[in-house]
Amino acid sequence: MLKRKSIKEVVVEGVGAIWFFLALVSTVVLIVLNCTPIYRYVINRYQLTTITGLSEEKLMLNYKSMISYLQSPSRGMLQLPDFSMSEAGMIHFAEVKHIFLVLYVIVLLFILAFGVFLVTRHHHKDKCILSTFNRGANLTFLTFGILIFFITINFSGTFTVFHKLFFNNNYWMFDYRTDPVILALPEQLFMIISIIIIMSLFAICGYIKYVYYKGKKSLAAR
Repeated sequence: MLKRKSIKEVVVEGVGAIWFFLALVSTVVLIVLNCTPIYRYVINRYQLTTITGLSEEKLMLNYKSMISYLQSPSRGMLQLPDFSMSEAGMIHFAEVKHIFLVLYVIVLLFILAFGVFLVTRHHHKDKCILSTFNRGANLTFLTFGILIFFITINFSGTFTVFHKLFFNNNYWMFDYRTDPVILALPEQLFMIISIIIIMSLFAICGYIKYVYYKGKKSLAAR
């Protein structure tokens, strides 16, 4: 017979699930955005060499420079080899950089907290971890299931709402005449990245739930 969880255990697992959700999303986002072959595919698929007048090699160099800047803790404004930028454009990239660094902090803090939990004595540790991860998977399915609904209806509208939620200005609304880099970053790129992120999250969470229910079924059979 399964023992009923105490209020403390429920709270701990709830907080842990939210933290796991944030860390999982942060990790997947960082991995996907560092996957430069995605951008190479977009260059060829949407003919960015023709649109920008730059070669594939130069576009890749600028993209890698951008990704490197966004993940560097050093201060300063973004400067790209082949694209001029307005002051508003540089400020926007600095704000995006801040979000990237927050994602890294979330992941590192989760790893630290998880490590402390593993080395401390805790009854039914394995079961607690699986239960927490399962709750985090449920939160992931719910959150991104809703997001899929809105993306399917109107990706452009969802993309706009995302920017309004995370930025308190309109600097993200680039004008190609002052910030030609926007020509190298079409909306389709972010749509593809979003799809890959969501698919990766669902695959990981599906596996977590499989392991969780397999273990739960095994425990109930004892």
